[in-house]
Amino acid sequence: MSKQENLQSRREFMRTACRCASIAVMAYLACIAMIRKKTRDASEPCAALNACRGCRIYDRCSLPQALSFKRRDEESNHG
Repeated sequence: MSKQENLQSRREFMRTACRCASIAVMAYLACIAMIRKKTRDASEPCAALNACRGCRIYDRCSLPQALSFKRRDEESNHG
């Protein structure tokens, strides 16, 4: 294998590695964005069975139970 061929194969390897790494990072970020974007509205049932404070999406939830808990939390923090 000549020096020129060896250099070319290293370049191709690095390009391919960078492309794969970029795709993996973009896929990871897309998954994170989808998980964080998940919210619950009043039309969906509660998956946490009214355990609002332990729920992963409590801050973004708009179910009546969660809104009630949030209201109580605000009142207790201010009063």
